[in-house]
Amino acid sequence: MKTFKKTFKFVCDECGEFTTTVTEYCEKCGVKTIRKATNEDYTRYEMETLRVAKKSRIGSEAAEETKMIAERAEKVAEKARMVAEKAEIKAKDVSEKVVKKSKDIEKETEKAEKVAKTVAEKAEKATEKAEKAAEKAAEKAKRKAEKTKKVAEGAKKRAEKATKGVERIKEEAKTKAEKT
Repeated sequence: MKTFKKTFKFVCDECGEFTTTVTEYCEKCGVKTIRKATNEDYTRYEMETLRVAKKSRIGSEAAEETKMIAERAEKVAEKARMVAEKAEIKAKDVSEKVVKKSKDIEKETEKAEKVAKTVAEKAEKATEKAEKAAEKAAEKAKRKAEKTKKVAEGAKKRAEKATKGVERIKEEAKTKAEKT
């Protein structure tokens, strides 16, 4: 509480705007309802600042998660490319050895081509699978961020509703006190 007393000392009853100096009219709404801040006002100010900080933290976490997913997808694609290159080199080596040792050159070349073809197909499938996994993870992160945003908006609405309820109770207590 003491830290916020340095931040502001007065509050507008109409709109709830905080101010450091007493003025005749509120700068935000233009109504002449400036009063000294109470502990309840400091508590409300603290809750608002915490809510804003939490929203920004949630947004940055979602961005970091998406970035990590993209990095993982890049690594998987790089590994698939490396496997394909190794397979091509291996197929080439196998075909060269077979040609040297074998009398039947055409049959051995066809075998090597089939091996290279199957390895290349496997590498393509692995690359496609990695890309699908990356897209799926990115979609999941996006859905999670949207859900978090909806929850934050709901919490904001509930907080505003509670603030209005507190203000209504204050008004009722004030009118009861004036009646008695």
